[in-house]
Amino acid sequence: MCHSLGLIHLGLSPLTSIRLRTLQRRAYHLSQHRSFITPKFRYTCGVEAEPLHRYRSGGYHPVRLGDAFKHGRYKVLHKLGHGGFSTVWIARDQSLNKNVALKIMTSEDSSSRNRELCTYRRLSENSVPAKNDHKHIVRLLDNFEHPGPNGTHICLVLELLGPSMATVIEERFAGNRLPGFTAKKACKEMGLALEVLHAQGIGHGNLHSGNLAFMILELKLLPEEELFQKLGQPRVGPVGRLDVWPARLTANDLNFEKSPVKLIDFGESFLSDDKEKSLHTLLALRAPEVLF
Repeated sequence: MCHSLGLIHLGLSPLTSIRLRTLQRRAYHLSQHRSFITPKFRYTCGVEAEPLHRYRSGGYHPVRLGDAFKHGRYKVLHKLGHGGFSTVWIARDQSLNKNVALKIMTSEDSSSRNRELCTYRRLSENSVPAKNDHKHIVRLLDNFEHPGPNGTHICLVLELLGPSMATVIEERFAGNRLPGFTAKKACKEMGLALEVLHAQGIGHGNLHSGNLAFMILELKLLPEEELFQKLGQPRVGPVGRLDVWPARLTANDLNFEKSPVKLIDFGESFLSDDKEKSLHTLLALRAPEVLF
């Protein structure tokens, strides 16, 4: 959410489409973030967005397009999406002149025991299996803490990838299935990623096609102007105040036979020597031994 001069910018759900096309309004149930009441204000939203009432102490950090983080190094350009414990933005690393994904955790999830940060630290400390490396796991490039009005937030700087496999399947392929060769290649690369995790005592905890992303290598190198030409300018529309629509990562540039797949989102991951008591993997995707 971006709050500036009486305007609030909100984000839609992460990557609901991968084609550059005219945005169409979608209908949502009233329970899906249409209206929220805070102690001082009532906010309404006609589109899916992160829960507005969680912009409070311990919750999300309010972000403005153009905001800079870590002493001006990372400049926010566009919104990628949101999750239950974070918002995710496209940012420009002004030191290295490349684009990155900036994941800003809620303040209440920003302790030193943050699961995702602990997982990345474990990955950076230990060696990897022979003939394998981290090339199929999204890379953590930097991390830092950012103070804000709702508390202190852990910020993860990740490599900028492309659309998720779930989005590609839904939007591009009839029958909601990947072509056979691409599916086999993706399964192999997912297996290589899991080999690295399991060898280092890490469980992903939320493995599904929405947490596998195809790479669009050129995205991270595009200058700001060319990035907007490809993704479109951030669009705003009335949502009580204003709404920022997330970037639409195009799949038209993808060569699925060659584009590698990477495992992303370690928010539910855990270490084998520090297992969580609860598992948040989707019920339909849990292993049988977990259910019975």
